[in-house]
Amino acid sequence: MEVVVGRGKKVFVQGDISELETDAIVNAANAPLELGGSTSQEDCHRLGSTHVGGAVITGAGELKAKHVIHE
Repeated sequence: MEVVVGRGKKVFVQGDISELETDAIVNAANAPLELGGSTSQEDCHRLGSTHVGGAVITGAGELKAKHVIHE
């Protein structure tokens, strides 16, 4: 489904987000940024942690997306 918002467009996709070739995907993260085996875990270790309600961005490792937003 596509929705136009102002000058931008939002695209909603149902399926495996790890297969999307996109600028970024969003990951529901825990405070210590422990991902459970992701190749972007090294980036998370460099950042340390985040707080509840916070967000950080990392590279996407071997995913097709360019970045992962951990919130």
